[in-house]
Amino acid sequence: MSKIWGDKDGEGPPELGGNIGNFSVRLHAKRFLQEGRYVFNVFADDRSRVRVDGKEIISAWKVGSFQQNGSILLQQGWHNIEVDYMNDNFNAYIKLNWKKIP
Repeated sequence: MSKIWGDKDGEGPPELGGNIGNFSVRLHAKRFLQEGRYVFNVFADDRSRVRVDGKEIISAWKVGSFQQNGSILLQQGWHNIEVDYMNDNFNAYIKLNWKKIP
């Protein structure tokens, strides 16, 4: 799951009126995952929270570029992944990935 809205040298997307500052979004995904422990890794600028099946596993509600990890034990099946993102100004991006820990 990855989204780039713009950077300090460019314009934001049309749906934001070309502005890349002071906005928030909620992203959703539904994925079928095998049983096991998963580590989720978020790279963002600025604030973000990640929930899996309603359980918050990453809470990084801070300004600036960062990377943060969180893990969760999952049963095999469909899982809801939800990301809250808020940008204060300038760079606006978030990238979330996950992998099963062997």
